[in-house]
Amino acid sequence: VPNLRLAPLTLGILLVASCASTSLTRDLPTTTTAAPTTTAAPTTTAAPTTTAAPT
Repeated sequence: VPNLRLAPLTLGILLVASCASTSLTRDLPTTTTAAPTTTAAPTTTAAPTTTAAPT
């Protein structure tokens, strides 16, 4: 079950990382503004969707 919880977490991290990397490739200075976008981490609330496990 913990692994299922980690899945959305890692997905969120990957998403943030990809967004950060894209902004990185665009402009290095913009990475400072990209940092606040890490607020996407709270989207890890998708973890509760692991309730699909009972099915």
